[in-house]
Amino acid sequence: MYNLNETVAYIAKPTDSRCSWWSVQLPDSGLELTDKKLNSPYLHRNADLELTYGQMLIDSEANHHRQNRGYTVQLIVSFGDDWSGIIPSAKIKKYIKEHNGQDLMHESGDVAGCVRIAVWLRRQPDLKIAFNELKTL
Repeated sequence: MYNLNETVAYIAKPTDSRCSWWSVQLPDSGLELTDKKLNSPYLHRNADLELTYGQMLIDSEANHHRQNRGYTVQLIVSFGDDWSGIIPSAKIKKYIKEHNGQDLMHESGDVAGCVRIAVWLRRQPDLKIAFNELKTL
């Protein structure tokens, strides 16, 4: 079983320090996929966090520091002793829709996709197993 009191260090920063970047920690409860979006404050670059099991963040970084090549947006999930990221995709959206997530389909975009994944994961009986299912898609 998982040690819910164990923490893992996470430094909030971009992969490439020249690129535009933002990150926000999702609230532990009450997260919904609505037009209100995220009310949490953005994290400062190099913020040193201790994440407990189940805590989540959204991290967004430009794909190039000068040319407009879009952003990579991912959901970061803590498993207490480790953390991992997942990038929303059409396959994940389809999987969530087919697995009791029909009510999460009314928003679009990568940030909404991260919130969709986070809400769906929090509904599952085992976070790590559900996350690994999505990661294999």
